[in-house]
Amino acid sequence: MSWRPAIGHAVAGQPGQAATAGLLGTAASYGIMISAFGTFGCHTKETMRSDIDRLMIDRQVDALVVLNGDGMVSCNAAFAYMNGGADMRGLVVKRPGERPILLYHPMEQHQAERTGLELVSLSRWNRKAFLADHGGDQLAGSAAHLWSILHDVGVAGSVAFCGVDEVGATYSLWRALENLGGIEVVGEFDQGILARARLTKDPDEAGAIVSTSALASEVVLATYQLLRSCRVDDLGGLLDADGRPLNVSAVKAFVRGELASRDLEAPEGFIFALGSDAGFPHSAGRPDDVLRTGIPIVFDIFPRTHGGYYTDVTRTFCLGHATGPVVEAYSQLLDVFERVMGALQAGELASTYQEMTCDMLETLGHSTSRTDYAATEGYTSSLGHGVGLEIHEEPFIASIPGRSDRLDPGSVFTIEPGLYYPSRGFGMRIEDTVYCDSRGLFQRLTALPYDLVLPMEGG
Repeated sequence: MSWRPAIGHAVAGQPGQAATAGLLGTAASYGIMISAFGTFGCHTKETMRSDIDRLMIDRQVDALVVLNGDGMVSCNAAFAYMNGGADMRGLVVKRPGERPILLYHPMEQHQAERTGLELVSLSRWNRKAFLADHGGDQLAGSAAHLWSILHDVGVAGSVAFCGVDEVGATYSLWRALENLGGIEVVGEFDQGILARARLTKDPDEAGAIVSTSALASEVVLATYQLLRSCRVDDLGGLLDADGRPLNVSAVKAFVRGELASRDLEAPEGFIFALGSDAGFPHSAGRPDDVLRTGIPIVFDIFPRTHGGYYTDVTRTFCLGHATGPVVEAYSQLLDVFERVMGALQAGELASTYQEMTCDMLETLGHSTSRTDYAATEGYTSSLGHGVGLEIHEEPFIASIPGRSDRLDPGSVFTIEPGLYYPSRGFGMRIEDTVYCDSRGLFQRLTALPYDLVLPMEGG
């Protein structure tokens, strides 16, 4: 009897509709969901800009400047958000009620033209001349150069800076910039303007995450197929096609190839951890560990399209069979996961669901981070996090003093309870990426089975 995944909540909030016809799904399986997403999203680009305008006015910020340091393109979510993901350097200037201005390097003119922003070439300001005027003093010349750029495009007063660059150099630059007068640098430590604006996704953003989620699910299913097709030696160890023991390193090489073939990248790596090693939530997996039947495996991938939007998915499984204690713990965890998913309400405090998860797991006898902050076994993590241009962003599904994150329409986030018992030889986590649409309904973007045991093809 062949095994097929039983996928229950995969397509646009239609419980029970299967997303794949067999073991290996394809992105086409999600065609209905992707094509319909234009009507699900909460925001248009105009609404996104109005969100930024409103936040700037509320916080009495006269201008927003988004920097992108050289070599920081791939990790600068704020800059990608403002320029639509263009792979380039430069800076974006935004004033309330006005279109954003992209200041770009001439060598990247074609990328700049594709952003649709108002464009100004940085060639108008000769940086070498500013440095020469200041006797080669790099800091003084750079500050004067930036001050002149901002002044000429109308930036003055209270200015919030965003983006990614080297911390020490940027701090020195801001101090020097303020000393030139006319600009007060505003630093936002938590829940900054762009972080708040990015909390909800417009239709294009949501559609990008749907597409990434579909492709990531294909990678997981392809990995399942690889593992199930392996031969097993007399001790339960998996053997590759050449008869060699299959280890974590070899599986990761396969996964990287599957990601690349779908034009996905995993800049922060991924997790494929076995047994007791999986009992440490962020253990990436020991390369030389050999896969064996009956051993719990935590497989957590969080890829993105090149420079774009992430998804995040985790499945825990055993090959061939599972032990009684693992079956019992997994049954409890899956029940908690489904109860939380069923309780989600648009606009509710995110911390509500962390507290709910702790309540249920403590009742079942597990330690949690609520009862013991330093606990290393039991439920030792928070429940989830937002997903977008960064793998961890708002809203945070956690109990954090002083925060009031809510699951607003347009938000995309994970639900990922876990139980971690390295002393007992296992860890486990179940994670889906979830979208709260404009109707306040929650869509599971991860189309994968929750089966604990994956049968081997040989029986």
